[in-house]
Amino acid sequence: MTLFSDNSVQLQASNRDDPYQISTIYPPPGAKEVMFLGYCMNLQRIFLVLVTGSVCVYRIDKGETSILEKLLYSNQIKDSMSRYLTQTITAVSFCQTIPPKFDMEIFNNETSV
Repeated sequence: MTLFSDNSVQLQASNRDDPYQISTIYPPPGAKEVMFLGYCMNLQRIFLVLVTGSVCVYRIDKGETSILEKLLYSNQIKDSMSRYLTQTITAVSFCQTIPPKFDMEIFNNETSV
């Protein structure tokens, strides 16, 4: 991903033999500056965080430009207790938790006398 001075982002395949442009993302009108950008492989979405704390969610299509799917202002996002955020978002992180696995063998030996 390459971020340009006009806040557009170019996505390019990293194949050394044949690099090609996948898509270009243009922030919504009035966007001042992109502070963070990230790609979530599970959702197949690009996330842009603007200086204002707004989060732009883009879907990569087969077209030349990506499609803005959602524009979330920081005061529209709720925490785990359904309260609206009062902070400004500065970054987004995509985490995956692996549930614990238990390997157990249970033996029940009965001996009859």
